[in-house]
Amino acid sequence: MQIKLGIISILLMINTLNIQAQKAVTPTTIPPMASFLEGSWQGEGEFANGRKIAAKATFHLSLDSCWLSYTHEDRLPNTYKALSMWSLDRSKSDFSATVFDNFHGNRTFVGINTDPDVIILSRKDETGLQQTFERFRYMLIDKNHFQMSYERSLDGQSWKTIDTLLFKRE
Repeated sequence: MQIKLGIISILLMINTLNIQAQKAVTPTTIPPMASFLEGSWQGEGEFANGRKIAAKATFHLSLDSCWLSYTHEDRLPNTYKALSMWSLDRSKSDFSATVFDNFHGNRTFVGINTDPDVIILSRKDETGLQQTFERFRYMLIDKNHFQMSYERSLDGQSWKTIDTLLFKRE
C-alpha cells in the first residue's frame, strides 16, 4: 500500500511539474486590423445583381490571442452562416483563415495584410472541372465601419464582385 501511495505521489509531482512547464503564449502585439475588427457588427449591402443582403459579424480573439474567431450570419431571406478561425502569427506578414459554413464548406484561405487597413483572404479552388479563385476583402472605412466584399475569378487576375456589405460596429 505504501508503495502505491509513493508511486501516486511521484506521478502527481511529475504531472504538476509538466503543467507548470507549459506556459501560455501571450502575444505582445495584435495586428492592427485584427484589433479593429474585434467586436460585433451589423452589415447591409447587395449582390452584384442588386439583390439586398444583410448580415451580423462577430470577431473575438481566442486561444491566448493566437487566433481571431469570426462568425458570420446572413439575415433572412439569405441563409449563409460561417465560422472562421484566422491565425495571428506575428512572426509572419501572411496568415491563414479556415472557414467552415452551413453548406458543408471547409475552405482554407491565405491571408495578405500588406496594407494596415485591408485584409485579403484568397484561395484557388481546383476541385471542380475548371479551377477558380475566390477572395474576401476586408477594408477599414473609419473607426466604426468596414467593408467586406466577396469576389471570384477564373484566372486570379480579373475579379468579379459577388456581394459587398458595409458593416457598422454595434
